[in-house]
Amino acid sequence: MAFKGGYTGKILEVDLTTESTRRIDTDPELARKFLGGLGLGAYYLWRYMKPGIDPLDGERNVFIFMTGPLSGTPVPAQKNAFVFKSPQHGGFSRGHQGGNWNQELKYAGWDGLIIKGKAEKPTYLFIKDDEVEFRDASNLWGRGTYATAVKITKELKDPFVRVVCIGPAGENLVKITTILTEFHRSGGRYGGGAVLGSKNLKAIAVRGTKGIKVSDLDKLMEVTDAIKAQLTGPGNAFYQTYGILYWNDWANAGFGFNYRNFQEAWVPPEKYYKVSPEFYKRELMFRKYACFACPQHCKPFGVIHTEKFRGMAMAIEYEGTANLITGCGITDFREGLAATHLADDLGLDYISCGKVVSFAKELYQRGILTKEDLGGIELEWENVDAQLELMEKIAYREGIGDILAEGCKKAAERIGKGAEKYAMIGALGGELSGSDPRTPEWDWWVDYMTGDRGSCHNAGETIETQNMRRFMDSAIVCFFVTSAGYGIIDPSYHVAAINAVTGWNLTVEEANKIGERIWNLEICFSIREGFRRKDWNYLPPRMFEVPLPSGPHKGFKLDADKAKKWLDEYYKERGWDVETGIPTEEKLRELGLDEVISEFKSLGIL
Repeated sequence: MAFKGGYTGKILEVDLTTESTRRIDTDPELARKFLGGLGLGAYYLWRYMKPGIDPLDGERNVFIFMTGPLSGTPVPAQKNAFVFKSPQHGGFSRGHQGGNWNQELKYAGWDGLIIKGKAEKPTYLFIKDDEVEFRDASNLWGRGTYATAVKITKELKDPFVRVVCIGPAGENLVKITTILTEFHRSGGRYGGGAVLGSKNLKAIAVRGTKGIKVSDLDKLMEVTDAIKAQLTGPGNAFYQTYGILYWNDWANAGFGFNYRNFQEAWVPPEKYYKVSPEFYKRELMFRKYACFACPQHCKPFGVIHTEKFRGMAMAIEYEGTANLITGCGITDFREGLAATHLADDLGLDYISCGKVVSFAKELYQRGILTKEDLGGIELEWENVDAQLELMEKIAYREGIGDILAEGCKKAAERIGKGAEKYAMIGALGGELSGSDPRTPEWDWWVDYMTGDRGSCHNAGETIETQNMRRFMDSAIVCFFVTSAGYGIIDPSYHVAAINAVTGWNLTVEEANKIGERIWNLEICFSIREGFRRKDWNYLPPRMFEVPLPSGPHKGFKLDADKAKKWLDEYYKERGWDVETGIPTEEKLRELGLDEVISEFKSLGIL
């Protein structure tokens, strides 16, 4: 069955060890079953990554990028998607990032890229249509992500080349790393940068000159225009004005902000204005940036005011604010932007890095870590320079940074002295995102205790949202556009767009089932690695034992008994074993995951 549109029909497999490539035909049945992006990536990760392999074994691990059926079309708000086995917690992980790299891969004629093996020396890939070059990256090793992208673009003498790369943290196998594209488009949690670093792969540059095939262009443009009309209309004014930064106001008004490692769920009013979207817009913002084909322009760039990085531009959003700025006790964007800027250049994940730094700051506050432990750093809450110094120690694994580079869970275990209770972690031992779950306004605790890649703010608060978000991740559609995430566009519009591109007759109900299949496969990947329900259903004691000391929900804390009862019902409704969290054979068969059933039986899991 040939594709009518939406797919190029081929996936590129690269072996860094042998510097060879292979074409894999995209299977139409698999495309219909897992769509693309996250879903198809998860399927290939399941097949390629055998259980028990060390995620940092560069020879044997794999890193997979996938495009989706909408990639490269005029439909707004497309993203990049990739999957890998996390070196931080050892289970499934995924990443998404904005920009234009994913579309360029599609224009080069590929539905995806599977990276195997380990290069003998620092290397970057240059993919230009059907040609693949293995280029020496020795002169890039040790450089930050900004300089790397600029140098590669100049070397290739093509301004339309798109680059994804890692920073020094990824090279040093720091487990709270991410990968970057277009300077400030970070993506992925739980160590993706370290996986590429283990392969000696510094970057991947892509240039595509081919077109893409669409089944019904007139219908596609009709749906595209309808989506654009909503995104540019008055109902979406908050995103158009402030970008994702508008969430700061909502969070501080009661949706659970992060202040000083979740010691508070809001920034006190007398300190809030200088981390508000209005202050940023008035004092710092000079332009907004959009992803491919998107009229929303939700990435607001501002100017850094600290002595270090003064005058440089930085794009900021909610998670960057809540984790690396307010979460670390900084209450002025003019200083805080330096921290997010440095994280991007070093290749550190905003969320996990912010939680690790705020964890260290609270340990310093409580006398568990001393100035001597920190190599002379006086890690006071609002000391930005001290924070930047600690972040560099983490990226280069120097002194205390070598311990913190492992993430909060393992760092707390090594530090001891009661440090564990200040580690803000959830499912699979992953760091919580930037929203305090002690709020009745939003069930963040569900995301944190059931997340497919570990603790995660974008997992979903109900089974339906979890399923539909995984479908959108496979399409690949931005969370800040679809109402399955934090946007305003009903999923039916993107289902209609997929049908116009592919010639299918997909329904919203079928889309939800595809998402459910993908969610189950991701969970099964981690189960195959030995994880069970007990490894997911965790939150820090603070969330159940310490009432909020002030703010809109003063006195509120989570109820552990109610949470357990809700989770019991969640597992029953999912069709999973309530005690272990393992999907039943009946559920897996219903979803067409026969490969999983066979392997689980051979391993004694079922």
